[in-house]
Amino acid sequence: RSSSPRMLDDISDLTVSNLEGSSVTIESLLDDGSTTILSCLSHFGDFNAWEKTQQYVSAVDAGRIAPDCKIVLVGIGSSESA
Repeated sequence: RSSSPRMLDDISDLTVSNLEGSSVTIESLLDDGSTTILSCLSHFGDFNAWEKTQQYVSAVDAGRIAPDCKIVLVGIGSSESA
């Protein structure tokens, strides 16, 4: 299911830190033409965030999410915690 262009316009300029600690825009994470799941987590140290991440890994392993689908997790916390 696709998000509305309006919603993407609303968040495209937001910046987040990637795993290397560099600032990137949400648009740069979503703008490569690939199918992407954008999941907003409370924070990386939270058990629910860990559980959701494990569900994504299991879904990819079981073939419920295509292996070429990009999964972007956004949450509060350091790159080390992610």
